[in-house]
Amino acid sequence: MLNLSGNSFNNTILSSLTHLSSLRSLNLNGNSLEGSIDVKEFDSLRDLEELDIGENKIDKFVVSKELYLDDTGFKGTLDIREFDSFNNLEVLDMSYNKIDNLVVPQ
Repeated sequence: MLNLSGNSFNNTILSSLTHLSSLRSLNLNGNSLEGSIDVKEFDSLRDLEELDIGENKIDKFVVSKELYLDDTGFKGTLDIREFDSFNNLEVLDMSYNKIDNLVVPQ
């Protein structure tokens, strides 16, 4: 686990973490992350199971075509509309989670 919460890190911290391929938990809560975050920034973190980026000023996630959120601990209801802003998304993998209800647009 790497807990960097409550600091003043900005978006440049993301590229500094790429060599931590065995990292399982990353907490960047309450920093100075802002604007757009490209999900590819986390590609090298192959073992990442938990990511906390709350209490930042992130207004957009950039996802190219594929987003793999398998075995991430999601529980309960998944509202598929939460992925509407990912315009280029072709593959969404939510397998091996504990989703028991799916909300889809009518």
